[in-house]
Amino acid sequence: MTTNHDKPDFPEFKSDQVFSRPERFKLEVGVEANVDDDNDYTKHAYQFGMSTNPETCQPKKIIYAECEDDVMKAVKYAYDAGIALALRSGGHHYTAHSSTSDENMQIDLSKMKKVTQDGDSTKWTVEAGCMLKDFDEELKAEGMFIPHGECSTVALGGHLQTGGYAPCFSRSFGLFVDHCIQFTIILAPQEKGQDPIRKVVQKPAEGVNDELWYTILGGSPGNFGVITEAMFEVRKDEDHKDSRGVFFPCVYETPNSGKKNFEEMLKIACEYSASDNGDIASDFCFNVFHITGNCFEKDDLKKHKNVDTLMCAKHPEIYNKRGPATPPWVGLCLVWCNVEGKEHTFDTKYKNGKSAKDVFDEVRAKMHKVLYGDEDPVDVTLSKWKTWYDRNQIKEYLWETVDHFNEFQKMSSFLALATKGYNDPIPMSEMNVMLSFPLRIRGNPCRGTTLLGFEKNYCGNDHALSKWTAEIMDDAHWTKGIYPDSQYVFFGGENNKVRKENCGNNNVLAFRNTSFCFLDYLHYDIVYDNKDVDFPTRKVDKRAKDVVEELAGPDGKSGFFKRDSRWLAFPNHEVLDDAWEKYYETKKDYLRILIQKRKVDPTDVFTPNLFCVGSKKKYGEAKAGDLVLMDISELERELEIFENGENDKKRSLRIHGVDENNKRQKVLTKA
Repeated sequence: MTTNHDKPDFPEFKSDQVFSRPERFKLEVGVEANVDDDNDYTKHAYQFGMSTNPETCQPKKIIYAECEDDVMKAVKYAYDAGIALALRSGGHHYTAHSSTSDENMQIDLSKMKKVTQDGDSTKWTVEAGCMLKDFDEELKAEGMFIPHGECSTVALGGHLQTGGYAPCFSRSFGLFVDHCIQFTIILAPQEKGQDPIRKVVQKPAEGVNDELWYTILGGSPGNFGVITEAMFEVRKDEDHKDSRGVFFPCVYETPNSGKKNFEEMLKIACEYSASDNGDIASDFCFNVFHITGNCFEKDDLKKHKNVDTLMCAKHPEIYNKRGPATPPWVGLCLVWCNVEGKEHTFDTKYKNGKSAKDVFDEVRAKMHKVLYGDEDPVDVTLSKWKTWYDRNQIKEYLWETVDHFNEFQKMSSFLALATKGYNDPIPMSEMNVMLSFPLRIRGNPCRGTTLLGFEKNYCGNDHALSKWTAEIMDDAHWTKGIYPDSQYVFFGGENNKVRKENCGNNNVLAFRNTSFCFLDYLHYDIVYDNKDVDFPTRKVDKRAKDVVEELAGPDGKSGFFKRDSRWLAFPNHEVLDDAWEKYYETKKDYLRILIQKRKVDPTDVFTPNLFCVGSKKKYGEAKAGDLVLMDISELERELEIFENGENDKKRSLRIHGVDENNKRQKVLTKA
């Protein structure tokens, strides 16, 4: 981006919420954190991931847009001033790359949250700042639903552009992005003197390519323009009337029993989710998780005061409502989505001779054998939870008195699903709400890793994956200063709707032909006993590195993921141009992405940090031979060569500097 512009006048916005970074500002995120500075800048700059990457969360100005006109003015000003814009719809990026620093600005879209139904149809238009939980409530009132991720405080804008994996529904219905049929985007001006471009992009017909549609849905969120609203074709409860769900919770007690119970849950899910499990697989969604992120001891958060705990306590309107303290626990969720509707009931037999009820009964019997014996699962779990609360004597939470045990029972929709049982149908819209986490959890920094893959041995009866997963999570669980949350979603089956050939949506979203998804979130202390510390940070980064190397390194030990993997917010991958192979399936995909970036954002208005497509060129990080240094015509020639089938390996040697002798990537240096 050029920077030799005459500085334009700062525009007047409809919104009266514009916050400027104070002179000589220093952001403290540890024990010296202060969220109530004179002009409220820190609390409005705050977002998920600030304490992980504070240097990227200091925009020169923060603008809360109330309408498209505010967005247009901000984009025009950024273009004319030669600065970049970061876009924040919900602020849920694990390493805060929806923020920025230096002279750049941030547009916050949280005030743009209108939801509109098209008559009484299944078409809904939703603004980018709307949280998933609010969209869900509107849909539920009309007996409708849409699959999406389970963090309900995520907003639509970023979620749409990253796919929207639904742990309990995607296998049967696909991803959130698959239900989008149109979006409106504000693009940067193409030339000096022009206004920003408002463009409505419609889902292309099957077999037709629309490069903007292809690029923006899955390309890199907020890196091409500002999505202000999107239209979705949602689903009706009445088309899946016999749907059922059940949940089996368990307290993670000791190293032996906790790991054993968790491993058994994973084994059960693997057995029923194997990719060769025939027509039965795509109707069933298994989800296993391990939660310690909101587990703390008496006075724990007082001792660990930081910017996150302060925001949680003092500004829940920004942080979102906090959840109560909980003991560490694991759970298995099973949903039968009744994909075929009234033609297929809970008792109808599949080709393998089993009905959905048979599967639920088998899973229930196995879970009781491992966890509950003849007792009621909810009674057993609540009894152990109560024991944990009494033992830890937790009364105060972030400087207020809370009855955590009762709070948890009131907010736990998962517990409600466990109590309800599966004898009677549960509307899909109701389950969608029940299986979404409604609250924020522990106020701590977080590293996140997501891996997708489709090797056959993810699932089945050999249990290698279950054993390995339980061991690494148990090791993290008992490590001081680290609080892991992890989730395991099973997408096996040729008919599952996550698969690219089944989704009916031509976009760049990568690695969809997968049978397993592994998500690992590591919360960690940056303050311990009221002192700034970095030992958990070092442990987290080392552990994340070790896990990824074991899973998917050049000589991956486990063999579960190999090449077909994706990292999100992994500490060593914060320069997207250096890690694009982890986010896009082929060089052809990344070439198409780079070409569109050059075309729609030639001056890098939407490149606010290094975690953006082509950012190395803007920030002077590129080296000779890097793709980002090519102009449009050169990129198009490269793309044409790939499409004409030139040997991909030879192209790799030239473009990426791979030494064929050791088959490891080198960094090219300037001649």
